[in-house]
Amino acid sequence: NDVGDARRSPDQPARESSRVAMSTPGQPSADESNPWGGGRLVVIGGFAKAGSSALFETLAASASVCPSIEKEPYFFVDHDNPGYQSIVRTTSLATDGLDAYRSVFRADALHRPVKVDGSGNYIYQRTALAAIPTLPDALVVVTVRRPALRVVSMFRWMRDQIGLLDPSIDFVRFVADARAGRHTGPTASVLNGAIDHSRYSMHLEPWVTAMPGRILVVRTDGTPEELADDLRTLGSRAGIADLPDAMARTNVSHTSRSHALARAAFHLGTSRNWRFKNAAPYVAARNLYRRLNSSNERRGLSPAEADQVVRLDEELADETDRLAACIGAECSTWRRPLHADELR
Repeated sequence: NDVGDARRSPDQPARESSRVAMSTPGQPSADESNPWGGGRLVVIGGFAKAGSSALFETLAASASVCPSIEKEPYFFVDHDNPGYQSIVRTTSLATDGLDAYRSVFRADALHRPVKVDGSGNYIYQRTALAAIPTLPDALVVVTVRRPALRVVSMFRWMRDQIGLLDPSIDFVRFVADARAGRHTGPTASVLNGAIDHSRYSMHLEPWVTAMPGRILVVRTDGTPEELADDLRTLGSRAGIADLPDAMARTNVSHTSRSHALARAAFHLGTSRNWRFKNAAPYVAARNLYRRLNSSNERRGLSPAEADQVVRLDEELADETDRLAACIGAECSTWRRPLHADELR
């Protein structure tokens, strides 16, 4: 859905007519000298653990799309943010200037009319907010899911998949440590911000102001009809005729067999030089690692953890109305109460 007027109060009806009026795609520039080689630029700016990877894979499968070499090139990352210094690649706006941006896209597909950058943390970055709105023919897309469940997904990913949380930490402690700012390490800002990062409207509002009419939202856990509507709007605005009405499901939850190996693989994968310069070998090595160190068995939530999810869901319930006011459409599935029994 196109983002509407973020200043509208939650009790005002969504301005559906505004969304429809903006659904006709403009004519993207054909100037091959621009920083990404011409055409429409689609930036998946957020939100992490809300389906951004699945959306990237869905877009990348289109014959009209030139995707970034890796899903998250982080070209517009803040260099002074210690939480992101470990993921800055060899090419960035701060170090190389805007003319280097085309190097993050597949060289063999630069002729395609739509470029897609899947850096899912741009939504929090000052550099991205200052630079991306100035780019012609750029659209920013964000994926959202039920706020409390996004926090759970972040927790499980950090602990069970990439090994950056001690396996003894449960969800109750994870939430308490995030509130107190006790998480440490290279991803401390992500861990400590886990709850605030699910307050989507707070992060979207500056982008709505900076890019009116150029922010799209995909409700990844909406009804099939809501998801299909969001994807149709995205396809129309971006000029992607073959976009399906459902998304690829590439993010299969798994648990790493070896916590230490998962942690080592994560740090190798975020190496400044190795991952970006050797994209194909990295993908092959990553796929082999996942086959050898992954189990489809997922650790369930204890009764105390499930209760914590329900409490967090109640705390974040007002985000349903705030986001509806911001994007001009209802996330209807979020209205249904969560029950602890279904989370275990």
